[in-house]
Amino acid sequence: RTGAFSGNFLLEDDDVTTSKVNAKEIRRAIRYQGLIVPVGAEHRGVGCFMLPQIPAVSSDPPANRQPILSGAVLFEKD
Repeated sequence: RTGAFSGNFLLEDDDVTTSKVNAKEIRRAIRYQGLIVPVGAEHRGVGCFMLPQIPAVSSDPPANRQPILSGAVLFEKD
């Protein structure tokens, strides 16, 4: 009705600062949001999400204290 959309996804990554190899050591639940907007004769969904950066080396702070990164969400018709 308003054109707003939202959702979430889960990112699971290996913590490279530990000696274990486990793709589920760092879990980040990411929420996205956006709006469906007219583009010419069609409509597109455009929005964004934000997530904490993964620590790169063992001396970095843990994932929950990392800088926040942003990304784009784009829904298009094929």
